[in-house]
Amino acid sequence: MAELKKTVLMVHLDSEQEQLWSSALESQNLVVSCQSSAIDLVELLDSMQQSGDPIPGLILVDSGLKAPDSQTLQSSSVCQWGAKNSPALKVVLFNPRQDKIKSIEQSWAVRRGAADVLPRLNSENLVASVARVVSLMGAVLEQSSLEAIANSMPGTAPEVPPTTNYFAPIEDVDDQPEESELESESEYYEPVPRRRRKPKPGLIYRGVKVKK
Repeated sequence: MAELKKTVLMVHLDSEQEQLWSSALESQNLVVSCQSSAIDLVELLDSMQQSGDPIPGLILVDSGLKAPDSQTLQSSSVCQWGAKNSPALKVVLFNPRQDKIKSIEQSWAVRRGAADVLPRLNSENLVASVARVVSLMGAVLEQSSLEAIANSMPGTAPEVPPTTNYFAPIEDVDDQPEESELESESEYYEPVPRRRRKPKPGLIYRGVKVKK
């Protein structure tokens, strides 16, 4: 009996990156299921579970994906669903608006239950980024296939500044900065001394200043 291929469910906001991820993951003998950015992932997972359809082994979702008719990010709700209903499900966030992931973004995602956060794919990080997903899937890496894709890409794309802080806290008490963090930040900001205004020129007559 042929071994059942492992499935990665993806939701991207960047069509170019979606195509690149699809090609890279399919080169690793993984089944890729691309979903519309208008989908509600929790509803999809509930439907799959109720109908008895197999839950994907990993979900790769854009960190900026919002719920339909809402400004709420879907990443947190998907991680919560996985922890409650399918602990084996891995959730990896993807931020195509940055070429490097900051440590604070990494911590933000891990606290919510994500396995990792990956940056925009380019010729330099493609092998390492896809290898991370393959490792989480428990699959065997076909590095030569990834190197061929990376070599066919142009040089590293210029850094794209994020238009939205997709890792900003969303009404979460745990996201409030700790006192130690605030104290460390205060070291970089020293109070600016106020300047005293110079008195305007004039005449002094018996202790009273008279304007000219």
